[in-house]
Amino acid sequence: MSKNFVVRAKLEGAEELIVQLEKVGLSVKGTTRKGVRAGAKVMQAAAERRAGSLSSRKGKSVRIKVGSKQRGSVTAQIGQSKKKFYLKFFETGTRAGTRTAKRGAFVFTGRSGKRVMVRSIRHPGMAAKPWLRPAFDESQVQAREAFGAAMREAIETKRAQI
Repeated sequence: MSKNFVVRAKLEGAEELIVQLEKVGLSVKGTTRKGVRAGAKVMQAAAERRAGSLSSRKGKSVRIKVGSKQRGSVTAQIGQSKKKFYLKFFETGTRAGTRTAKRGAFVFTGRSGKRVMVRSIRHPGMAAKPWLRPAFDESQVQAREAFGAAMREAIETKRAQI
């Protein structure tokens, strides 16, 4: 799996939504970004629950990045946080093999506090323990509902102001 889990969704019936947004004077792109973020937050919560059992470090495990690289689309990238980069290895697993240091050597601190340097390590590998994909699968419906609720709320709030 790549660095992030990219969520792409096609919004059908968008013409009606765009008409409603423009009718009340809302920014289509800005409102859509808010809706996508609301849906991504639901997926983030599900992923946080699943990743909590894999890591003992405190802090957020999952980050969200909302952007629109293509004209007319908004995407959300959901992936491990920088602090917990190692969660990507749990998602996909690793192969067994020998890891050789590119420069110098690997440095470890032993129990006695003494530093140990080695040039290569035999890694046994690790089976995958997916946490992000199952979180995505279980929260798709709730994320879609959160997106729709955020869009409806934005339109109704703006209509109440008019």
